[in-house]
Amino acid sequence: MVNYVWLAMVLLGIVAAAANGHIEVVTTAALEGAQTAVKTSFSLIAIITFWLGVMKLAEAAGMVRALANLARPLTRFLFPGVPRDHPAIGAIVMNLAA
Repeated sequence: MVNYVWLAMVLLGIVAAAANGHIEVVTTAALEGAQTAVKTSFSLIAIITFWLGVMKLAEAAGMVRALANLARPLTRFLFPGVPRDHPAIGAIVMNLAA
């Protein structure tokens, strides 16, 4: 439902700009927004790649398992359905730590 609201607002804005003779402003803003989105995406890809590498190193070094063991009381309380030594506990702890 929210998607329809956003679509209606965008379309009404475009129609209003066209009716007032300012459609070039809409075009310029759309292109600048797309350019910013691409730049931001590439920046985020670099950051995510770096942290995924760090997490793989931490996992290989056993740090994830150690943190999971430290946080075991909290994870047992929050997620009682997850088995005691399940690998998902490490992922849950890393997400909680983030």
